[in-house]
Amino acid sequence: MVRFDVRAFTKDEKTFDIEMQRSRHSDFEDRAVLYSAMLTVSTKMDLDQNILNISRNRAIGCYEIPKVISIWICKFERPESVNYREEWGLYRKSDIGNSSALPVNDKINYIFIELPKFEKTFKELKTAEECWLYLLKNMPEEQIKPEFKDTIFEEAYEKLRIRAESSNLITKVVTDMITEAEIECRLDDSYKEGIEKSIEQGIEQGALNAKREMAKSLKEQGFQIGAIEKASGLSKEEIKSL
Repeated sequence: MVRFDVRAFTKDEKTFDIEMQRSRHSDFEDRAVLYSAMLTVSTKMDLDQNILNISRNRAIGCYEIPKVISIWICKFERPESVNYREEWGLYRKSDIGNSSALPVNDKINYIFIELPKFEKTFKELKTAEECWLYLLKNMPEEQIKPEFKDTIFEEAYEKLRIRAESSNLITKVVTDMITEAEIECRLDDSYKEGIEKSIEQGIEQGALNAKREMAKSLKEQGFQIGAIEKASGLSKEEIKSL
């Protein structure tokens, strides 16, 4: 089971999953794909049952899936991306390098936004998307409400303000954000880190045991300590103790 931050539907039957991600964790991209897959299946079931659009005048194809857009707004940088906005789609490998390539299937889309890389000033904002990103990134530090041309951003600013809210509400919101999935991701990272360290330690111990076995064998064959030291990399004291 997954819990979506925001699940939204439009009149033209597009489905959106909007996720706010505070920190990176292992398998982050896998998580984005999983959420999209879960949302696709869930929305497909809703469409088949005629729940999302009761005015639809044609039957749903057996394998027809809805258009799903997954938007991940990240408060961290993804080292593998260059710009603050990156889109994923389903393309043929043979189309790599072709700037005019079209997706094999345009039903599943991903948009990753990295707020730290969004550096436009208020005066440089041109699109509605840029205004939203500016609001999300800068509002926590804004001392004066920006004068947006569109009143929708002023309304959003007022709704997002927490200074006037009680500390109990703020605490509850923050607590709710620390979901079970987030905790599991942190534990999973710690587990993987421990496994990697154990593997490294195991390899090192295995290599040391091999050197000792080799040195012991050479010693039994009557080789000089100096020659064994040079061949095995072990110290004279350790070779003598074998």
